[in-house]
Amino acid sequence: MSKTAPDFDRDAQMLDQLAEMDLALAEHLHARLLAATEPDVVAALYRAYQRVAHSLRQTRSLAAKLAVERAQAAARHASGRPRLCPTPARGAQRLN
Repeated sequence: MSKTAPDFDRDAQMLDQLAEMDLALAEHLHARLLAATEPDVVAALYRAYQRVAHSLRQTRSLAAKLAVERAQAAARHASGRPRLCPTPARGAQRLN
């Protein structure tokens, strides 16, 4: 079964768009949080803000990881080296 090359450009574009949407939502929630006065509303908005902020951090982290993988793939391609396969675990038998 052959695998197709990952579409790094499309993946990066989607992650950038998702990060922008997360940031816009975080800004909206932050503004509402600052304007809220009722304790229950403040608590709910704070939880929502924290979740969106966490999502944004994860999205940016994944985008950074994708950039590293893209650079590594480009370096492998430029050097003509194939992708390295992980070494077999101890006690594993080789399939011939």
